Amino acid sequence: NKLSGPLPSELGMLNSAGPPYELGCGIDDPCPIGVQLKMNDLNVGHNSLLGTIPTQLGNLMHLRILDLTENNLTGTVPIELGQLTALQVFYLRQNSLSGSLPSGLLHNMTELRYVMLQENLLEGGVPTEVGRLVKLSNLFMYSNNLNQPLPEELGDMENIREIRLQDNK
Repeated sequence: NKLSGPLPSELGMLNSAGPPYELGCGIDDPCPIGVQLKMNDLNVGHNSLLGTIPTQLGNLMHLRILDLTENNLTGTVPIELGQLTALQVFYLRQNSLSGSLPSGLLHNMTELRYVMLQENLLEGGVPTEVGRLVKLSNLFMYSNNLNQPLPEELGDMENIREIRLQDNK
């Protein structure tokens, strides 16, 4: 696809209620039959979307996958995305996102398995909250403008398989 234009803020109003997390409905396990399905995957990667990431996306409380890879998105990463506590896949790679990641963004996103923020214009450092992400397997933040020392909390990630931070300042 070659979708273009801004990412509609109205996406944040879609299917904001849904089945309780205890019913499963994860990446690897489908929802039980009869459970009302809600949006759990927003994948609009590899398009020509532009503008900022709408703060309203933080309302998609059952979202498990957010993939905005390779668009023309600019501005900062909204703190509201930190409300996506069920998120397991967080791909914002290959855009022109700038600034530091908001303090506390990852604090409650403890279900994260994959964080791909590489090839942007992000500044600052790896958030200390990464130590809380015990399910995290891959953390990619290479080819940004990160210039802070690595946090000691990186050592707290029990399931990490790959960290890529090359080509930063």
